[in-house]
Amino acid sequence: MKFYLLQGSVTGNLNTLSFLPYIGYFVADNIEIGLNPVNITSMWISHSTTTMYSIFLAPSYNFKTEGNIYPFVEAQLGYTSVIASYSSSNLTGFSWGW
Repeated sequence: MKFYLLQGSVTGNLNTLSFLPYIGYFVADNIEIGLNPVNITSMWISHSTTTMYSIFLAPSYNFKTEGNIYPFVEAQLGYTSVIASYSSSNLTGFSWGW
């Protein structure tokens, strides 16, 4: 992916590497408790690197279908830490998603 920052001096290729394992257990029909135990995503362009570490609890509801496709609705609640090489401060705290 080519990345251009307008009104700045950073131009180059944006590279991303992610490691996102998932473990799930059905506690009842259609109800799953999931865990994303170690989410690591690293992005870099030129000499700047941003790395995100997180852990999420991910409860979900899985819909029954007659085919091979199983749609689901999931909430994610957890903790995230973002470390950027170009900044002296790190962002950490509660995070959520779906």
